[in-house]
Amino acid sequence: MLKPLFICDYPCATCDENDRTICTTCWTSEDTPKYLMTYPELGTASCMPYCDFGFTSNGKENLMCEACDVSCANCDDNGTPNDKFECIECSATHTFRKVLTNFCLEECTEGLFISTDKVCSECQDPCLGCVSNQDKCTSCHPKTSETDVWNLFQDMCVTECPESYVSMADVRGSGFCKKCNSPCLTCGDRPENCETCDSSAPFLYQERCYNSCPRGSIPLPTSATC
Repeated sequence: MLKPLFICDYPCATCDENDRTICTTCWTSEDTPKYLMTYPELGTASCMPYCDFGFTSNGKENLMCEACDVSCANCDDNGTPNDKFECIECSATHTFRKVLTNFCLEECTEGLFISTDKVCSECQDPCLGCVSNQDKCTSCHPKTSETDVWNLFQDMCVTECPESYVSMADVRGSGFCKKCNSPCLTCGDRPENCETCDSSAPFLYQERCYNSCPRGSIPLPTSATC
């Protein structure tokens, strides 16, 4: 089948072979509408001075308009790739804006906290997660070396847990400080493995604390150990 020979309607540079009003490319000179907007629901495509609201050329050389990302109600058509994620306005489903960026989020994800109304700011290292401010930690970054482990303790990340606490690992490789089980005063690798005892049960025997040494054992003369 031979293509019909006709000139496309301005401002189309090329057009559908059966309809001269449906543009497939646009003229690219400065004084012509050069952005190609397609309207699938209408079965049409037109050359426009710029993309419609909610659309961007997304840095493509052919200036074919595509929808902004779902996070944006409208985005910045600045001629760079992936500018469909650069929101001028956030969408109804992504109402939080990441601080100092044009990225919109459904919520403040891990590593971010709500700093002001609808703004997510970054937590301060070594916090992995935080709340209310940048250094009120809810979780810590994983260990930075074989010996250096961050442990969560009272909204802070510390490398060493205080006395009467033991470092416990979480699934991500960081840790948290857990209080030793009473009557342990200090404990080893587990909260129940006592190293020293408090005054309520002062005698230590096989990592447990007792009011008096269990049957078959006697207190050592120089320490409260059976």
